[in-house]
Amino acid sequence: MATRYDLLGVPRDAKLTDITRAYNRHHREATREDAVMVVHSFSKSYCMTGWRVGWLVARRDLAAKATQLNEFIVSHAPTFAQKAGETALAEGEEELLRMLERLKESRDLCLGALRGVAGVTVPKPDGAFYLFPRIDGVTDSFAFCKRLLEETRVGLAPGVAFGAGGEGSIRICYAAERSILEPAMERLTRFLSAGV
Repeated sequence: MATRYDLLGVPRDAKLTDITRAYNRHHREATREDAVMVVHSFSKSYCMTGWRVGWLVARRDLAAKATQLNEFIVSHAPTFAQKAGETALAEGEEELLRMLERLKESRDLCLGALRGVAGVTVPKPDGAFYLFPRIDGVTDSFAFCKRLLEETRVGLAPGVAFGAGGEGSIRICYAAERSILEPAMERLTRFLSAGV
């Protein structure tokens, strides 16, 4: 889209690119001539959340401008975080692929469980490790999640926490271990089947 409209595009959630690509291989790579800046982070792909380490891929002129902006915001990432990022790039590909396979299996487990419940509409995610199902009859997702937690000990994020458009939905993170995810999904589907 950035190429089509001659825009400068900085992906909003580029840190999830590896996960997105694992789910959807139909995307066009930017070329050196495109006015696109791709910002990556080690946060999700390499499980380094909070370390604030990443990198930028851009045309030389755009990278120079980004460097000027960044100079006055941060001085540098801590040395240990830089070394960890370097190691992740050099040695982390196999673990990343194993993690992506586990995430796909967990996604499919959750999708299968939820798609069998009447009144639940859940789109297949293109990336990340979250589902955002809409639940018929839920008008207060915060209250729904509180009741779910109190009655089943399953904690989920209310859709309204992600903006008014999320009301009536919940967010499920399926990055948890299978030993946690399976009983949680069983309890959630039982709760949903009993009526909202």
